[in-house]
Amino acid sequence: NGRWAYSLYQNKFIPDGNYPVFLPGLWALIYKSLETFDNWIFANFSLIIILVLAFLTLLEFKKINFKFFIINFFIYIYLCSALYNRFFIGYMDGPITLLIYSFVNLILLFTISKNYDYLFYSVFLISFTTIVKQQGFILPSVFFVLGIFFVKSKMISLKKFFLLSLIAITHFIILTFFYDSNPFSFTLGAIIGEGGNQQYLKDLSKIHMKDTNIFLYSLLELSKRFNIILILILFGTSCLNIVFFKKNLINKIGTIFLFFSIISFFYFAKYGSYDERNGWFILPFLFGSFLCLINNFN
Repeated sequence: NGRWAYSLYQNKFIPDGNYPVFLPGLWALIYKSLETFDNWIFANFSLIIILVLAFLTLLEFKKINFKFFIINFFIYIYLCSALYNRFFIGYMDGPITLLIYSFVNLILLFTISKNYDYLFYSVFLISFTTIVKQQGFILPSVFFVLGIFFVKSKMISLKKFFLLSLIAITHFIILTFFYDSNPFSFTLGAIIGEGGNQQYLKDLSKIHMKDTNIFLYSLLELSKRFNIILILILFGTSCLNIVFFKKNLINKIGTIFLFFSIISFFYFAKYGSYDERNGWFILPFLFGSFLCLINNFN
């Protein structure tokens, strides 16, 4: 965020908590080139690129199915309108949400059109997203699971799957060594709750929720930004993908998105519910799962 960008700008940044700092680092370079920290215009331009990227992935649906494009267009507008006043203030939660939304779009585009280019672009997006914010760490796992179904459906070869997987985890691997760790211990620590400052974040979340049920509190936190009725409808309807799981691939993809939205919500509830912005990234998975369901009836 702005604080980290300022620390990097002054060469006083101390790595802590396994936080990715790509965008703050980029901003620090911009500030250094301008020789001032007071001009935010060019730094904010990097965030506009993310908005444009998300819109371009959305626009691709127009070539495949116009009605589907219209529905997804309203989703894009809803996300942007919900995040607009927190997108350009330095926090990475807005950008990571739209990056995950773009990833979901690319996966849906590949699933529907069978155009390999979309899948190829998605792994580069994954690699980039993992160095934007910690929530991006989940994307390689999402891709691995999706890739198994793509290979099983003979949409890609096993060789291509391994190559794409390698691209997807490249930046994540580099990041783990940046924090004097390695991909295996880094991932294991995150799973068992011993990675970085997870214990501190867990304790902080407990302080905020007090005696309230952890999942109810987290849902109410999300509802500060996103309508709670909408969240429940998205979750309920997305569960229908499980019913149609064996019917076609698109419902399998929807089920996978639903599965990872649940995992994401669990992690948000346990480690990030002290601030609602930590859970925004869950919504693109829910919207993606919902889109898979309605495409089934298209």
